[in-house]
Amino acid sequence: MDEAAIVSPSPEEFAETPGAEQVTYRVTFDRIGRTGGRNGTEPPAPLVARVLSADGLAERIYEYARPHLRSRDVEVVVDLEELRGSILCGWNNGGTFTIERLDGSA
Repeated sequence: MDEAAIVSPSPEEFAETPGAEQVTYRVTFDRIGRTGGRNGTEPPAPLVARVLSADGLAERIYEYARPHLRSRDVEVVVDLEELRGSILCGWNNGGTFTIERLDGSA
């Protein structure tokens, strides 16, 4: 794994969750938006992020997915128990993804 490619927690995230454990996840997208992974096109490459919380992971996914989306109303839902999530664009499905924990067991 290329350590330089990993998105790490922001200083603000460290300040909001003192003492939290950093966890590295790989997020693999089934699709994002109307083009990435839809109608036979390739989905965007996986995202590898080191975060302190589910909210931190949702924020990294949002930042990564945002350029692929046309909607202004975007919300990312992360379920670390099911290791799945989705991107909501208003009332529409903006994409789905799976999550894999890379550094140890859950």
